[in-house]
Amino acid sequence: MRRISPNIIGLLIGLSILFLAWFLSPQSIPPETWNEDDSRAFGGEVLHQMVSDYTGSSIKSLYDPLTESEDIVDSLAPANYLILGKDVKPSPQDWKRFSSSVKAGGVLIIGAHQIPSYLEEVFGYRLKSSNFSIDLKQVYQQLSNNESFYFHPDLKTWPKDTFKVPVKAATYALGALSVVDSNNAALNFAFNSADMPIARSMAWGKGQLVLFSSPELLQNYFLMDSVSRAFSAGILSYLKRDLPTYHFEFYHLGRIEPGSPLRVLLYSPYLRTALYLGIALILAYLLIGSKRRQKMIPVLDAFSNNSLDFLNRLSALYYKNAHHRNMFKKRMEYWNDFVHNRYQIRLRDSEQQGFEDLARKLDLDPKLLGYLRFAYRQAFIDEEVPVSSDTLLEQEKQLKNFYNQYGHGRKSRKH
Repeated sequence: MRRISPNIIGLLIGLSILFLAWFLSPQSIPPETWNEDDSRAFGGEVLHQMVSDYTGSSIKSLYDPLTESEDIVDSLAPANYLILGKDVKPSPQDWKRFSSSVKAGGVLIIGAHQIPSYLEEVFGYRLKSSNFSIDLKQVYQQLSNNESFYFHPDLKTWPKDTFKVPVKAATYALGALSVVDSNNAALNFAFNSADMPIARSMAWGKGQLVLFSSPELLQNYFLMDSVSRAFSAGILSYLKRDLPTYHFEFYHLGRIEPGSPLRVLLYSPYLRTALYLGIALILAYLLIGSKRRQKMIPVLDAFSNNSLDFLNRLSALYYKNAHHRNMFKKRMEYWNDFVHNRYQIRLRDSEQQGFEDLARKLDLDPKLLGYLRFAYRQAFIDEEVPVSSDTLLEQEKQLKNFYNQYGHGRKSRKH
């Protein structure tokens, strides 16, 4: 039977650990973004598609407050504005600009669980919880449990029958303020099963203000549900077809700016275009202009200087400067390399085995062997012993004798 490789066993164990870590990891509540690029259950990709279908033009997400947005040239001109989030807090300055635009004929739709007090006074209602808490372990069960909604009976364009929506999208309702509502053009047009209003519209100049307490109904999951889509369609029907539509995600997500060090270039459309063109040109050069050009590479000979004149000058330089020890050691290094290359015998500093092998292989003269051992030790071990010119001449004499007699193997025994 073929044995399983230990590497395969280790790989299977690692994959098992990763699978268990993923399977046993705690669940997290899916994020609620309403963002046009978010295709997850509680994102906003479907919302932007439906808004485009209702208005006949594309909807644009903005991540700056209205007073700072460069995308809206004239904020006083009428437009469709959509603000969604758990806690929506436009500043009083932003509200003045929104108010002016709506009075000129625009539409402002706010879907939230909490709004500033000055907006509560405008609508005459505050958003309040229905004492229903979202539990992580029950979140998917709450998507299947339903809460009843119904519309105002006098609205001819809305569904007549009560319909149900998931409980997760029905946790908040509108509670009336103590002040008397003096706006005769205001209407609570949708209610929950406890007869609490959940959506309110009111005329504002030539335009319309809409407040509702279930922004979740404008997320992908609920927009794809055939029942809850009736409410979502009614909210979006307030948008006017002939006006531009802006989704202010700033009031939910805050400012979203490029985190790259190149954000200065990425912020301006002109600099961003120049950057992209520069990158495209560099890539084009790498693909086209930097192709390897084949050419013959000449063979360069290694530098060498084997002339007798050079060797004489070098040896004279060593001798005149009294570098006897240096020359003595270099001559022994050369002899050591010669023995290793020619006879494959390695001479070491701390043992004499190599000399015994050399003597046995070449049948060396005992006197010559003794001198070579002495010279080797003086060159590499006893380096503190001074070397005189006589010692250097004796070394040259003995090495020359070795090369002449044993340079090609054993000494011939001819008599």
